[in-house]
Amino acid sequence: QGESKFSKQAPSKKEEVKESTNTVLRKSVIGIFMALIQYPKLSSMREFSSITHDSKFNFINDIKALYQDAPDSNPSIIFEKIESERIKNIFGEALVSEIKLSEEDAISMIKDCLEIISQTDSEREEILKEKYNMQELTSAEKRELQQIILKKDKMSQDEEALIKNLSSI
Repeated sequence: QGESKFSKQAPSKKEEVKESTNTVLRKSVIGIFMALIQYPKLSSMREFSSITHDSKFNFINDIKALYQDAPDSNPSIIFEKIESERIKNIFGEALVSEIKLSEEDAISMIKDCLEIISQTDSEREEILKEKYNMQELTSAEKRELQQIILKKDKMSQDEEALIKNLSSI
């Protein structure tokens, strides 16, 4: 009878994969922002230089610069200076987070998160495969490894076997 011209399609594997990888990257950015909000002086860490000017994460350097220019600024002032709505939303998430970090943990958080966002998929895949071989893969990392492999245009037999193994763990 009255069939709809528009059918809801399930997201393709590539879209699902991209979303999962983006979640890891988004959490990394939130982690960096949380650390900067709680310890603005960490904006002077040299590890931030790993973000190149042509990186899609260069906005982190913009936030870092706001903290360097006014380290005593209230985070809400920094928030107001952010022009991009998307970045404002992410910064806002970090702002309302109730996770309290020690300074030592904040330093580790920044280092770890910068390392994650500066890795290419192939580098990240190798790291996760090494952790898998040592049986040290967390469930989030397991999903991330599955996602990286699934979004490839062509999988090797080893990768197919790895996907099956990861699914059965």
